[in-house]
Amino acid sequence: MAFALTIGTPDAVAPTLSELHRTGSVETTWLLHGDGEVLDAIRAVDDAARLIWVTRLRRITEGPERRAASMRDRAINGLHLHHSDWTGGLTTLFHRFRRLAWADEANHERVIAEMLAAGIDAVIGSHPDRMIDARRALGEPYL
Repeated sequence: MAFALTIGTPDAVAPTLSELHRTGSVETTWLLHGDGEVLDAIRAVDDAARLIWVTRLRRITEGPERRAASMRDRAINGLHLHHSDWTGGLTTLFHRFRRLAWADEANHERVIAEMLAAGIDAVIGSHPDRMIDARRALGEPYL
């Protein structure tokens, strides 16, 4: 099982990392933040942290390919976008750079199925029952 934690303030980084290492859960916990500089600061002090950049496609001013390359070079593991920003091609682009693709607010079976078909690595939504139903409909196990 994995967990995702949104880092609210940079002050939360040190105690969070300390607790993750103390409990042995650093490898199963993803740290999310919307500021690349905060993610860079986390990476500078912890090579084991799993980092996800939260944003919207319209905020990626340098373009998706440059962002993916930059994330690879900075060891930021993945990108978290609203589901409406993702396409199969964009997912493939990030996978080409070995970056994960996370889709948020996937709250309807149709949207969840579209994200899974596009190769999304993590689907985030408010209705776990719908996620399970969407995976079953695709013939996938739900866990």
